[in-house]
Amino acid sequence: MKKLNIIFLLGVLLISGCKRKKVTQDRLCSRIDLEQITSLIPKNSEEIYELAEQTIELVNKAIEQIDAIEAQDRTYVNTVLVYEQAYFHLVKNRQILTMLSELSIDNALQTAAHVALLELDEYEKNVLNRNLTLFQALQEYDKYGKDAYRHIKPVSFFLHHEQQSLQAQVLSLDLAKRVEFDKAENQMRKLAGKFCSNVVHAKRHLIIALHELAGVPTEFLDTLLKDENGNFIVPVESKVYPIIMKNCKVANTRRNYFLLYNQLGYPQNELLLQEIQAKAQQLANLVNADNYATWQLSNLMIKSSKKADTFLWAVIKDLLPYVERESFLLKLHVPDSVILNTEGKFEPWDQEFVFSEYCKEHFSIDDQIIKQYFPVDYVLPKMFEQLSAFFHILFEQQDVHDLWAPNILCYRIRSLKHQAVLGYLFFDLYQREGKRNLKTYQLNLIPAIRDDCSIPCVGASVIVANLPINLDNSPTLLTFQDLQNLMYQMGYALHDMFGATRFTKFSGNRVLYDFKNTSSELLKLWLEIPTFLQSLSHHVQTGKTLNRVLVEQLIAREKFGLASYMLQECFLGLVALEVFQNKSGNIHSIIEKLYKKIFKHNAYVSQNYFELSFLDMVDIHYGSAYYAKPWSEVIARDIFSEINHFGFLNRDVGMRYVTEILSSGGAKNPSDMIKKFLGRSFHRKAFLNDCDH
Repeated sequence: MKKLNIIFLLGVLLISGCKRKKVTQDRLCSRIDLEQITSLIPKNSEEIYELAEQTIELVNKAIEQIDAIEAQDRTYVNTVLVYEQAYFHLVKNRQILTMLSELSIDNALQTAAHVALLELDEYEKNVLNRNLTLFQALQEYDKYGKDAYRHIKPVSFFLHHEQQSLQAQVLSLDLAKRVEFDKAENQMRKLAGKFCSNVVHAKRHLIIALHELAGVPTEFLDTLLKDENGNFIVPVESKVYPIIMKNCKVANTRRNYFLLYNQLGYPQNELLLQEIQAKAQQLANLVNADNYATWQLSNLMIKSSKKADTFLWAVIKDLLPYVERESFLLKLHVPDSVILNTEGKFEPWDQEFVFSEYCKEHFSIDDQIIKQYFPVDYVLPKMFEQLSAFFHILFEQQDVHDLWAPNILCYRIRSLKHQAVLGYLFFDLYQREGKRNLKTYQLNLIPAIRDDCSIPCVGASVIVANLPINLDNSPTLLTFQDLQNLMYQMGYALHDMFGATRFTKFSGNRVLYDFKNTSSELLKLWLEIPTFLQSLSHHVQTGKTLNRVLVEQLIAREKFGLASYMLQECFLGLVALEVFQNKSGNIHSIIEKLYKKIFKHNAYVSQNYFELSFLDMVDIHYGSAYYAKPWSEVIARDIFSEINHFGFLNRDVGMRYVTEILSSGGAKNPSDMIKKFLGRSFHRKAFLNDCDH
């Protein structure tokens, strides 16, 4: 009898936690704990292959089940919900396999996950993404569905999105055109893959004598191989480029490195880019769009390539006075190895060096000293403390073992407002052999979703970095860039935690692509608040806080050059638009004219073929949408100015930011969310104020 009473009470609690629950939904719900999450991660190759097979079988079964329903009999439960549940598991399992393929210390597990992931990706691309059965089923439910769900906002938004998306536009074509589109798109993907491979695997290097590397940090030189004559073999790649360009005092070395780096894709990608452009235009023609850029941007915030072009030129016009002032200051302090050309302009290989030398001279900051104030074991708890105050959440460290690698940290994130678990955040921060992706990034493992239950289902994410583990067991220290990277990725992670939506497709940071970086850019801006930056500091030996003068100098240094940097980003945005707007003429000549029109203080050199190494431009997500970088920066700084006006520890504004921006995920138009939070449309005032350093 006592046992029956307990079961009854549990049932009451379950029902009371889901006051509005109308439909049984088989999902990972809010009651899941850490043990259940970690149990989802395969432990051997057999489990990995089984997971991929089960996922495909699950989705196939869902499609068959949906196909068996007559048009007039379609309901939310037998059509939309069946699709959503299958898609949730597909996304969850794909993300888990992605994590294992990049982070597992077990080589066999890593390889098996990579193979299984390729299988799932192919399945999603070829079977699910443009599935006519699902598309027609959603159309039929939208037309004939008479249940209550049909008219609630999240469902209406989902149906509208699915029928207006770029995928839907392709499915609306007749069979012959669909086949032609798929063929052309696959060809374009292969061309883009070859384009990227030609750059990534270029494997070029320079042989440079020690005296020609004057100014380059010794700790970097110590990592390089040498030839038989004792000269350094310097690889030409993205992670080495800033080290050489910012530090080397020898102009000829900077020149040679700059040209070779910007010719990584030359000449092998010249014809490939033309073929990519031709395929892109073929795709646009099939969907009756003027050009690929017009088609790609039609479903983003910006809506059209014309508006993107207008936005970029407007920002450029706004930036020019600030760039003029920055250039004036730089020309007052030209380093010895820098010679302006006959027109009084900086050579392109001198620009980063000049900025770097100016900052060293005028901001009196030694980055090696600054690092001493940011031991990672102190920074993380203090960061959580500040974020907790603003977002009204609690970070509870969990004891974890036997995950994909050692030294993994895990925190349970709890909403203090609702006393509910939002999700789990893992940190895989340290260098080790076998990490395939050496960048700092965030990977969402389990989408946070919300059904009829009033409590959201938990999500899980991983923040990955590549910090050194010191052999003497001394604390790992963070550079300012490390701090920026951590805050940036925390922006993604919190968006994924708070953005629990009814549909997986809109969960967390699954938003329109030109809004995707906004929450991350915004959180990174907290490092421009002196009191916040100070709160993270704690000298590794003395325990002292970084003094206010140094903090303000550090922030000033980071802001110096913002206008010039954003001018470069706008230029790249215009280049990407030009490439995919089917402009007549040679793209290299078009870029030359564009460059000379925008940059008044920087010389152009025709040997610079950067466009043939511009990987983001041929990326499936960016493409013509590279404008999204300055676009997101402008939005983030506008929202940040509103937050900072009330105070970065103000819980009320934090709750408003969560409610009106983060919690909707991608289930609302970002423009509407921004307008609700700001009380107006976003503008460039805050962005330009920050350029006015």
